[in-house]
Amino acid sequence: MTCCRCLVEFPQQLTVDLAEQYLFVSKGEPDDDEEDYEVEDRYLPVLAADQIDVSRLLVDAFFSQLPLKTLCREECKGLCDQCGANLNEGPCECQDQPVDPRFAILSQWGKKSK
Repeated sequence: MTCCRCLVEFPQQLTVDLAEQYLFVSKGEPDDDEEDYEVEDRYLPVLAADQIDVSRLLVDAFFSQLPLKTLCREECKGLCDQCGANLNEGPCECQDQPVDPRFAILSQWGKKSK
C-alpha cells in the first residue's frame, strides 16, 4: 500500500472473513439456468455447473476491508509542502517564506496568548 501522507510503499495485512452460500441445481431440473432462488427470505446464487467462480466475491470482500486513509504509521509527518521532502527522514532544507503582510494577522491564529 501507499501512505497517503508521505507516499512511501509499505506492507499491510488484511484479514477478511468470508461466508457465502450457493444453491446447486442438478442439470435435470426445469429451471437450471442461473437465476436467484428465494430460500429462507434470502436470495442464493444458483450453480448449474461443477465449478464456482469466487473471484468477484474475493474482490468485493478485500476492497470492502481496505482503509479509506492508508498511513505507514500514525505519527507520519508527510511531505514538505514546499520542496516535497519526506519529513519522516528528517527536516527539509526549505527556508520559511516571508508572510504576506496582508495575512500577518493570521499567523497569530491558534497560538496561545501570553
